[in-house]
Amino acid sequence: MTRSHTDGQARRRAAITLAVIMVFGAVLHAYWAMGGTWLLPTIMNAPSGELPPDIVSGSIAVVLWILAGIMLTVAVLSPVRAYGTKSQLIQKICVVGLWCFSLLMLAFAVFNILGSQSLGRLVLAPIYLLTGTLTIYLALPPYRGHRASAYNGDTRRYTTRFAKRVIRITSYISLFVITAAGILYFVYLPWNLRWGATDEEVNRALAGDAICADANFNPTRAVTINAPPEDVWSWIIQIGYKRAGFYSYDFIDNAGIPSATHIISEYQNVKVGDYIPLDSSGGLIVREMEPNSLFVLASESGFLTWTWDLRETGPRKTRVVSRVRARLGDTQMKFIWNTFEFFMMWKCLLGINKRVEYVN
Repeated sequence: MTRSHTDGQARRRAAITLAVIMVFGAVLHAYWAMGGTWLLPTIMNAPSGELPPDIVSGSIAVVLWILAGIMLTVAVLSPVRAYGTKSQLIQKICVVGLWCFSLLMLAFAVFNILGSQSLGRLVLAPIYLLTGTLTIYLALPPYRGHRASAYNGDTRRYTTRFAKRVIRITSYISLFVITAAGILYFVYLPWNLRWGATDEEVNRALAGDAICADANFNPTRAVTINAPPEDVWSWIIQIGYKRAGFYSYDFIDNAGIPSATHIISEYQNVKVGDYIPLDSSGGLIVREMEPNSLFVLASESGFLTWTWDLRETGPRKTRVVSRVRARLGDTQMKFIWNTFEFFMMWKCLLGINKRVEYVN
């Protein structure tokens, strides 16, 4: 059995497997777009009653799977191969489309690994990874060796040098993506979601937890500040967009306005029910507070809470615990929050620590 014949059989099997996955993906997303909930609660980690039909994104996904199937058929399964001489432009466009589709599938795999805490998403990740890998394999030029073309009668030399180079580069990229995803999920996330906090602080029930009881994003961070709680409290209650700022990266979260470096008296008279802006489009409501001890902020709908817990641990020492709880709906948002929210909160806690200890 020649190498080209073996490669052709492998490509046919890969193409059939990928075609089945694409048909299944298109049918499943069409079912979800029309209001079906099979598997969806597990994947989204939410009760089925809270998952209204998403016609727009579902329809886009259906169109995407159908287009990918068409490109697969034209570029790989059609009698005229993608790297032949007939209809080259259309077929090469389809090959480029398959490459884009494969990168999209690999990105979805990473999003599902990093952006979710539900088993359903982790099950989807290898499916996306398999789809992306198969698509890359089929988008590569097939091995031909020396043979007479069955379509135009000329003799063509199909070198595998380019294919080997692409396979090598793709393997390196895939290895890097898988390794990075593993490090981020198994090392970075457990560390950043509890930065500075002890086991007791992570497991401790705080006021405000019940407001967002079904949160799928729940980091707890902590820092020890060399100052009494009343000195720390003044910096926390003046926090907010275009108030005292967030003591973090002002060009991101405070419209470039530098965060306060002193206590602002007009923001010290905070009471339950007050509105604390987070950005230009929204903010949180003060739900509960105990001076020098507890400050609970929550969105009006209850999908987001931010709790500050202050406890004196010694002479002029305060343990500051910050907990954010959120109910995030889609994988991309979970990926963004799980990966990048830490840097803002880390900077915020260190910013408060720096200001309190500097002033005192």
